[in-house]
Amino acid sequence: MSSAEKLLAPRRRGELPTFLTLMALMSDCHAFIIMGRIEEARAVLDELTVVCDLLGERCLRAWGDLFRAQAELARGRPAAAQQHARSLLEMKRRLHDSHGTAMALDVLARASAADGQDTQAAYLLGLAQQIWDTLGRRQAGIREWVAAREACEQQTRAALGDDAYRLAFAAGYETDLDTGIASFE
Repeated sequence: MSSAEKLLAPRRRGELPTFLTLMALMSDCHAFIIMGRIEEARAVLDELTVVCDLLGERCLRAWGDLFRAQAELARGRPAAAQQHARSLLEMKRRLHDSHGTAMALDVLARASAADGQDTQAAYLLGLAQQIWDTLGRRQAGIREWVAAREACEQQTRAALGDDAYRLAFAAGYETDLDTGIASFE
């Protein structure tokens, strides 16, 4: 029985899933995306979204948007990824979740780079770096997320050239965080 099926069983009995059940689904989404099993990840995300909306659970619903953005990037759909990243960014800012905000900026930068918006990507990486510098370990040390950010940095630097990349990154890094983020929500 899949995690999604396990999640549905209590709902069918009129019970609500627990926070831990929802976290297990998030883990499944992450694993499916890493393994390239995007359609399976999307199916779990659909269930997660339904349940979170039913429960009014916004924090995990927003993390679901992170995984949706990653899935859309894997499917070659940067515009859809940007939409989910913006939803994530909006909610994580409202929740004062610095880690979630930094992750949102990183995935939005990746989606921007994938869409050919390289200056914007470098700027977003600079904004995100402001937060990572206060948190310590970038992307919570999750190897795949660190690698994705590094690939985005390299791709963006190659597209813009070193000087233009440094200027755009510095503009993001030196901008007031709230002001910088406001234009992307």
